[in-house]
Amino acid sequence: MHTISFYSYKGGVGRTLVVANVAKFLARFGQRVFAVDFDLEAPGLHYKFASPDGQFVPRPTIGMVDYIYSFAVEQKSPGSIREHAVRIDTTTAKGEGEIWLLPAGEVPSADYWKRLARINWHDLFYCPGAVGIPFFLEFKQRIQNEFSPDFLLIDSRTGITEIGGIATSVLPDKVVCLLMNNLENLEGTREVMRSIKRAPRLPSEKPIQVVPVLTRIPEGYEDVERGILADLKSFLNEEARDLASTLAIDDILILHSEPQLELSESLLVGGETSAEEPLLLRDYLRLFTKLVPRDVIDPYIAPLVREAMDRAFDDPARAQADLETLTNTYPHREAFRALLKFYRLRRASNKEIIHTAARFWEVTGETDDPLLLEIVKDHFLKLQTPEEDPEALRFVEDIWRRSGGSDTEILRKLAVAYEDGDNELKAVAAIEDFLGRAAPTIQLAVVYLRLLTAVERFQEGLDFINRFKSEFAGDEAFFSAWADVLLGRNDLLGVEELLTQDAPGLQELKTNRPTVYARLLQLARKTSELDSFLTQSLMSVVRAGPSAELQRIGELFDRFGRWEEFELRVRQTMSEKAATDFLVDVRRSRRTVGVRRR
Repeated sequence: MHTISFYSYKGGVGRTLVVANVAKFLARFGQRVFAVDFDLEAPGLHYKFASPDGQFVPRPTIGMVDYIYSFAVEQKSPGSIREHAVRIDTTTAKGEGEIWLLPAGEVPSADYWKRLARINWHDLFYCPGAVGIPFFLEFKQRIQNEFSPDFLLIDSRTGITEIGGIATSVLPDKVVCLLMNNLENLEGTREVMRSIKRAPRLPSEKPIQVVPVLTRIPEGYEDVERGILADLKSFLNEEARDLASTLAIDDILILHSEPQLELSESLLVGGETSAEEPLLLRDYLRLFTKLVPRDVIDPYIAPLVREAMDRAFDDPARAQADLETLTNTYPHREAFRALLKFYRLRRASNKEIIHTAARFWEVTGETDDPLLLEIVKDHFLKLQTPEEDPEALRFVEDIWRRSGGSDTEILRKLAVAYEDGDNELKAVAAIEDFLGRAAPTIQLAVVYLRLLTAVERFQEGLDFINRFKSEFAGDEAFFSAWADVLLGRNDLLGVEELLTQDAPGLQELKTNRPTVYARLLQLARKTSELDSFLTQSLMSVVRAGPSAELQRIGELFDRFGRWEEFELRVRQTMSEKAATDFLVDVRRSRRTVGVRRR
């Protein structure tokens, strides 16, 4: 029997809801679960097992308080635990498991509170010959004897109390410590975690495993989240006065806040879920993989995967739906691998394949499966708008790094996706990590310079150019990026050098980026060349009539204070109506550009 306690120093962290979801999850795997509500002063675990439609709520008439009261106050045997427990309906579960609940008692009722008030915890635990600990050890053994559960789940009290100590230091094999990111909560929880580490164990017992879980974190702040986790890990692992109590936490899970639960709490595990399941459900699934041994899940997954694959040829749509439901409900490696192979076989969209692979990576923590690298190479590089899925980008970057971080095509695509998602600094960091190990391709060099310009790190851009210009100066895109860096620095000497280059890039600037070329001439004080360039540009385009290119030339003339000259030339070349209509459009564009500039 695996015993897991769920503890929080303060309330409001969603602890009891986590207990109920874990119980429901285990039952879906055919596990026999016994849950105990030890939060006697604020009981409520039975409410979490209400039916989804809210029509049925377990209404216990007897429970944990009555069991303790019989022993501690009436000084008689409390009788069978089965008399105090209620069975929870699990008819929606696909497995053959069951859930038994030992509630706190008949809540709310005056009799419950009277009984709780009469229990003398001091006498039970601290008087000479106190029998509190043996009583609760026997209680645990009786649960084992009467119910033979696979898992005993304990919803512990908040704070530091006698009953909380029993739940966290005497009975469990694992303790899930839920905490919030504030000093009061963190200091209290750390002290409890240290006390768990100090708790004496029998020679045959393993040390209690502590699983810290940070709760109520909003979605969408990944960088901030990583910083919080790093700070939290450092705080929890700070050296204790008693060195033996110092913690060694290597991983902290997160339960994100879920808007739908802020309106109405409900179980997230159970029923069929879609590929767009709540983020909090995925957080739960990651927690389950920490709590539940693989040998519990493996025997149930393989037959379900085989059953789905067996119908793949006769009913592929049904097979796919079954595998999708399986991965959305059970975070298991083989289920995800089967679904990914099925998607690839059926030529699903690159977006769907990458998104599913990212969920596989995120939920299971799998990083070494060669299939994931294959998917990144085969499908990420073909993805049209990867920036729309930040989770997928985190997955791709992690897999790229773990595979050696040497594939420049993946890196370039990743950097561009970060750039398109307005996350240039992350793109720069990834490229610079690569540059610390190897030289760039020309394509990667161009992206890197563009990013450095976007974040206004012009000196670093110039240093990079000087390092590689002998190799890449003949490339038009590199030459163009070089020009942007020099303009960003207002580098007169650098621009003069650039304009003397005998390179195809100079002609490319004249043709496709006339504004940039004109600014180079202006910065280099080449007034006559600038005048000639503007005039030639206008004359070569205006005869063809209104066009996007002519509008661009108009904006260029406007930028250099020569709008009247442009307007006059247009009116001389076009009919009055055509010229008027076109100039109105250009003026409208000028106003829009002016707003953007301000």
